[in-house]
Amino acid sequence: MKKFVFKFSVVLEARKVKEKETLRFLATSQKAFQAEIERKTYLISQLQGALVRRENLGLQPARISVFQAEQDYIVGTKQRIVQADQAIMRATRAVQRALREYLVARKESMAMETLRDQAYADYKQQLLKGEQKAIDDLMVMRARLKEEII
Repeated sequence: MKKFVFKFSVVLEARKVKEKETLRFLATSQKAFQAEIERKTYLISQLQGALVRRENLGLQPARISVFQAEQDYIVGTKQRIVQADQAIMRATRAVQRALREYLVARKESMAMETLRDQAYADYKQQLLKGEQKAIDDLMVMRARLKEEII
């Protein structure tokens, strides 16, 4: 009997490729999300350091311009932290969107895999039926030969 060939194999391969692409996009989105979180963590540590430096400036006599520069740095760092929060929110939405796309692509490829598995099971069933028919035919022929000999 002929070899098993899935008639939608091209579609299955295309869906597998799409699934891999969406998985790569998901990984890239997650990497960007982690980078934004690390950036915010770094900014928070910089802010803590600046607050400590500003408090220590009060222990010794210093010019007002040094206080003003440190205060400006603190205000700027707080604004960068707010911007980092917004970037984290955008990255979170991008990860969620990429995850949804991946899940849809995975679902589509699983549907095609299920069709392939069903077609393969049908092929095996037909193969077994063909073998059984051949065996039955041999048995009938053997019985006829015995009758003719006797």
